[in-house]
Amino acid sequence: MKKNIDKQQDILLRQKAELLLKSKRTVKQFDESDFFKLIHELEVHQIELELQNEELVEAKDKAEREAKYVELYDFAPSGYVTLSADSLIVQLNLSTAKLLGNSRINLVSMPFINFVSDDTKLVFEKFIQKSHSANNKENCEIIIHKPNLPLLYLLVEGISSTTDDLIHLTLVDITARKLIDIAYNARDKAEDSDRLKSAFLQNMSHEIRSPMNAIMGFSEILPEYYNNKEKVELFSNIIHQRSNDLLDIINDILDISKIESGQLSIFMEKIDLKILLDELYVFFTEQQQKLNNQRVNLKIDTMLDPSIKIIISDKIKLKQILINLISNAFKFTENGEINVSCKINIYNQLEFIVIDTGIGIPIEKQKIIFERFYQFHQGLTHNTGGTGLGLSIVQGL
Repeated sequence: MKKNIDKQQDILLRQKAELLLKSKRTVKQFDESDFFKLIHELEVHQIELELQNEELVEAKDKAEREAKYVELYDFAPSGYVTLSADSLIVQLNLSTAKLLGNSRINLVSMPFINFVSDDTKLVFEKFIQKSHSANNKENCEIIIHKPNLPLLYLLVEGISSTTDDLIHLTLVDITARKLIDIAYNARDKAEDSDRLKSAFLQNMSHEIRSPMNAIMGFSEILPEYYNNKEKVELFSNIIHQRSNDLLDIINDILDISKIESGQLSIFMEKIDLKILLDELYVFFTEQQQKLNNQRVNLKIDTMLDPSIKIIISDKIKLKQILINLISNAFKFTENGEINVSCKINIYNQLEFIVIDTGIGIPIEKQKIIFERFYQFHQGLTHNTGGTGLGLSIVQGL
């Protein structure tokens, strides 16, 4: 029953629509050209709809691809971050936010260097300057410091944008590798330390026995030459000199022990540099006379700038440093000269310079000679003497 009613309503609606269409038609009838124009317009409209549909499909595909790239960017194993000209964070992925231990929203516009440890800030600043001035990819290693968390070691690679002042960085977490390297280095250092200690003990045994043997030997035969003034003076001088050598060894051991334990006291006072340099000259010229070593000419420049005539320092420690350095110069200079001077350097620091014409030290060995017990010229040890502590004491002071 309901179906018949609906059908009748549809028929009535159709009839009504036909009557309305007839009433709206103009008198003019379409000719053939109008008909073809209408067909053309419909075909053009059809093509336009198809093109719009294709654009919509492409836009959809592009959006899906971009979404995939965004996902890859955000969840990549490496951190990606873009910095402005003044090193503020402009854009970053989620991996970077995780590395820096903060949310992405909070990190935007923050200075990246705030997260870099003090130990590697200078390295990072130089890296940024180099990245801005070159189009090549640069890299450096930095340490990220996060409160109450272990240190994070990062390999940073960066390249500047060709269109603006932005720098694009890639951050790679190398903490695991670094910790392994640190462990291996600590092991190697411990092994080196053990080896150096063994060498030190062997050398120390020789250094202590030599003056002790001389002291004991000449003390024993001294009474036999009691009436021979010349011999008594010679033997007494030898005993005195070897006693001083033994005392120097003991003092070196005590000094290095105090330096390592942080118990070395410093007494600051006014020092007249000219008087100090004159004292050094007298000390070493007397040493040369005693040892009959006139083959080396010692020159100490006492013509000082008036602005550096008086300084504040620990005179005993400063004198000890200079004596150690000049003694080393004598030790390894058989002929020629030793020049000692001081000047104000470009950093406004007072710099003491000791130059000799001796055998020298290769560049690759110039750091390790300051390590305890180390002696670069191992083959010369018995001729030159020394405990291998002198330069370590100098550096410590």
